[in-house]
Amino acid sequence: MNQAPLPLAIDDEYLSTTGEASQPKGIPSRISLCIYTQRGIEIMDDMRSVVYSSRLKPGRAPGNEYPGPDPSLVLRINSKIDDFLNQAPAHLLPGADYASFGLDDEDIEYFRIQAAVVKAR
Repeated sequence: MNQAPLPLAIDDEYLSTTGEASQPKGIPSRISLCIYTQRGIEIMDDMRSVVYSSRLKPGRAPGNEYPGPDPSLVLRINSKIDDFLNQAPAHLLPGADYASFGLDDEDIEYFRIQAAVVKAR
């Protein structure tokens, strides 16, 4: 199944109909939470595939209800999780220094809520 690529982290007000759009440097994108969440969902889907595929393996040993997932697949998922966590945008991390972004109080609260959502997930 082909999947559409994730959008770029560019907010609507910075999109352009005449040229290439870009998010201004130093201004965090509001859409980045959606993009980051989708990446997390893709990793969770990979995790489910690994776990459920191991339950379907034929030839289980007697008395062994669940042989466990393939260790190489588990390590691959673990690597994806590490990359996911290391690639989190700074404004989505708990304790981010929002003063350095030059945001107003409303935007700071918006990004604090997004960071709390990321932490909860």
